[in-house]
Amino acid sequence: MLCIVGKSQSTTTLESLEIKLKTSKQDTNKINILNSLSEKTEHINPNLALKYGEEALKLAEKLIYKKGIAEAFINIGYFYYYKGETTKALDFYNKALSLSININNKNIEAISLRKIGVVYDSQSEFPKALDYYTRALKIKEQTNDNSEIATILLNIGVIYHNLKRFDEALEYENKALKLYIQTNEKSSIANAFARIGNIFSDTLNPAQDLKIAMDYYEKSLKLFTEENHKRGIAVIYCNISEVYTAKKEYKKALSSLFKALQMRKELGDKNGISILLLNIGRIYKSTHDYQNAEAYILQSLAIAKEINFLEIILGDYNILSSIYAEINDFKKAYNYQLLLSQAKESIYNKESSKQIFEMKTKYETEKKEKEIVLLNKDKEIKDIAYHEKLKKQRIILLSFIIGFIIISGFLLLLFRLYQQKKAANVLLAQQKEEIMEKNEALNQQKEEITAQRDEISQQRDNLEILNKELQQQKEEIITQRDEIEIQKDIIEKKNIHITDSIRYAKRIQQAILPPKELIAKLIPDSFILFKPKDIVSGDFYWFDWKGDNKVYFAAVDCTGHGVPGALMSIHSFNLLDKALNEHHIEKPSEIIDFVNTNIQKTLQQKNDFYTIKDGMDIALCCIDKAKNTLEYAGVYNSLYLYRKNILTEYKADRHSIGEPFDEKFKGYNNHIIPLETNDALYVFTDGFADQFGGTHKQKFLIKRFKEMLQTQHQLPMVEQKFNLAAIFDEWKGDNNQIDDVLIIGVRI
Repeated sequence: MLCIVGKSQSTTTLESLEIKLKTSKQDTNKINILNSLSEKTEHINPNLALKYGEEALKLAEKLIYKKGIAEAFINIGYFYYYKGETTKALDFYNKALSLSININNKNIEAISLRKIGVVYDSQSEFPKALDYYTRALKIKEQTNDNSEIATILLNIGVIYHNLKRFDEALEYENKALKLYIQTNEKSSIANAFARIGNIFSDTLNPAQDLKIAMDYYEKSLKLFTEENHKRGIAVIYCNISEVYTAKKEYKKALSSLFKALQMRKELGDKNGISILLLNIGRIYKSTHDYQNAEAYILQSLAIAKEINFLEIILGDYNILSSIYAEINDFKKAYNYQLLLSQAKESIYNKESSKQIFEMKTKYETEKKEKEIVLLNKDKEIKDIAYHEKLKKQRIILLSFIIGFIIISGFLLLLFRLYQQKKAANVLLAQQKEEIMEKNEALNQQKEEITAQRDEISQQRDNLEILNKELQQQKEEIITQRDEIEIQKDIIEKKNIHITDSIRYAKRIQQAILPPKELIAKLIPDSFILFKPKDIVSGDFYWFDWKGDNKVYFAAVDCTGHGVPGALMSIHSFNLLDKALNEHHIEKPSEIIDFVNTNIQKTLQQKNDFYTIKDGMDIALCCIDKAKNTLEYAGVYNSLYLYRKNILTEYKADRHSIGEPFDEKFKGYNNHIIPLETNDALYVFTDGFADQFGGTHKQKFLIKRFKEMLQTQHQLPMVEQKFNLAAIFDEWKGDNNQIDDVLIIGVRI
């Protein structure tokens, strides 16, 4: 979803107006200064713009200065439009329109009409919007106000862009750009660059047009930055993210969107916020992070419904339907698809397109009719004298032509009769010779046909023999094909049964994992990056609590992946719960000891002939909020602690779970670690470090894994999760994922 920009003003003019305001008296001059300040700060500081507008309105009503009242209405309406309160905005704009007509002020009347058109445009009521734009354009064309004409043309271009009529949209935007260049308005030129970039970004030839779109965005960003146009800068960041998204550079796209979102929130711009939230959710959906995608889209939908932003509501419905379809929640997917269909019917119907075409035709026809009337009046005067002179010349010339035609026609007739007689004699002689030649050729062809007929008869006999052989081969092939189809049906049914069983196992495995609401409650500032290799996983994460102060979390890697790993993960998950909640074992090392003992019993890990190696690796932590300490115990899975940009690694024990203790190993170590604010903790399995990829198809390795966390640990946890997932996907490339991947990050 692309963003659009409004007009802005230079900071130099603002400073001079603020100086004048301090020395101005309580008269109409002060009202004009206040209205100018309100207009020029609306894209920099909307709340300050509202303050200036309300002060101007109060003083103008006191002095009964109707022009000042109408301008204040427009400025206050603009504030409510960008706050998303479109009903209030329309109320103020209509008051300004009514008052401008009353005082016969064509400039304010045209601006009011354009502002009302913008509101209807944002609500996707395109026929209404185009009607108001056209009325405003007629007024401004009479006064030759190039700046306002350009702004209206730009807005009309956006309507055609929304209707996917790109050629017409580009025509209007280029006209507006030429006029802005004449007036030398930097922010308006930047706005036109942005709109043209939007068209190229949204056309059907992305390989060529994305580069053109980015060039226009960069030109626009440079000018907006020079003008300190915060809303414009935010819009360009939003639109640049669309280019990165089309190129699948999702990390860059998200970075641009978060910058734009921060600026929109500072401005309190609900329209822009709803667009950006939709775009962020859409990118998370593209990276299969459905949890974040759903959260951001629902936020966007709530704001869009609040401000009746129909275009964004359509986008939200569409993405939500797609998300729920991909996670197999088909009921929700169908419901949102139904809402999308109903909303589309109310916006993009044939009647709307017909009304828009009629409005455009009516405007262009009226304009051309006026030009034709003026030309016809001048032409009538010249034609009267010319026709009198021409009439006399025609009579003389006509008499001469008639006589010449009669004589020439008679001579031509005589000549044609002579030529026809001569040609007929030649033709008769030629036809006689041709008939004799044809008779000879016919006799020769008759002999050839007889020989060909005998040959065809022989070929027909051969074909009959060949057809019998082919028919026999066809029957054998059909028999073989039927047997293959039967075997294929048997295999497909078995595959479906096996896949359904595994998917059901996945639902069981997902059901035992702690819900995201519980994790957010226990450890708010944290993330879980979980990427199973197969439908079901041998890795799992475990969260629980004891009393009011102790929170437990663990990253666990059971032997194998797929179905065997999933079976071990469910059994191990239950043993962790049992140790803490039934046996009330709170020390991490003793919990692991309990799990080890029970896995030995369950799987009969040792007998007289062999030892079974099934078991698991684990990093288990307990945060004691009362003591501000962390207890850690681990088997093959270490704990990383980043404090003040320094990594401390707490190594795990090397005695496998499921293997009995011997004389050399007496028990698992329990580390007690004092915590400090902003400590970043990480526990993980070996899937990320063992992944093959990169230029040389090598393992990622633990050294590169540490360096990666070193660059990421100071970022917000949600952003870390996205970055780590992107790094993994980029490293893996086209290679197969070799193991389940699990990383848990926690900020103290």
